[in-house]
Amino acid sequence: MAKKRKIDFVLDENDDGDKLIFRFYPRKSTCHSFNENPPKTWDDVYKVYYSYAIFRSYSDDTHIDMLFNCLCDECSVIDEVTRRIELIINGENEVKGVDYFGDKYTIKLLDNEMVPFGYGVTWNISEARNPEGEKTKWYKIEMWDYDDTGFRFYIDINKLKKFGEYLNECCEYMLAHGCPI
Repeated sequence: MAKKRKIDFVLDENDDGDKLIFRFYPRKSTCHSFNENPPKTWDDVYKVYYSYAIFRSYSDDTHIDMLFNCLCDECSVIDEVTRRIELIINGENEVKGVDYFGDKYTIKLLDNEMVPFGYGVTWNISEARNPEGEKTKWYKIEMWDYDDTGFRFYIDINKLKKFGEYLNECCEYMLAHGCPI
């Protein structure tokens, strides 16, 4: 079965119909196993390479503005982004645990960069000032590729939850369409 060409998420849309879109490219992305069999679970995954972009699409359909174009997010941390979003939505500020050596650790969920092991995209989520004085919480998401090209966008807590679900769907889609090493 062929992979989908794209999976879109509308980050923002103005009154004129202009849209800010996060587009994931499954056909340009891969999810590799450790051996000659496709991965069946995340424990079977050796490495991922994801491809995605953020662009502005105009209602008059005359053109788009490419704002962020990630051709290869090696060892992507999108799965970590989805987990942090889930915890933030549930009111968590940090995660505590014990590592392999018995040492305790604390990971701040906000203002703490998520850095990939490969030549991938670094993500950061932080609280943002509410643009309209509403009671709704807003967040700033920043992304920086290995060439130090970055992009940031703002999203309210309700849309943040949907964005996290979308990113998780992209990861699960890639696992379902994984390939051998």
